[in-house]
Amino acid sequence: MGQPEGTTFNRTLVRLNTEELAVVTKTHPEDPFLPQVTLIIGPKGEKLETPLLTNTWERDARGVSPHAVIEGGRWREGRH
Repeated sequence: MGQPEGTTFNRTLVRLNTEELAVVTKTHPEDPFLPQVTLIIGPKGEKLETPLLTNTWERDARGVSPHAVIEGGRWREGRH
């Protein structure tokens, strides 16, 4: 998997409210609970062919975040 240009992974794996898994790509400068993430596993547990970069701080028209972090942990080599 290629790393999006201009980003640095901090190796934190997170589960989103959509049941997708993502890796934190960049932390939000004002709120560490609203990171930029790269989605790597879909809601049904499938590996995404193309990882998708998304910002958890973005809100929809109702003011709700479509992708909110609900759980996180450090990525460990050989245990992913």
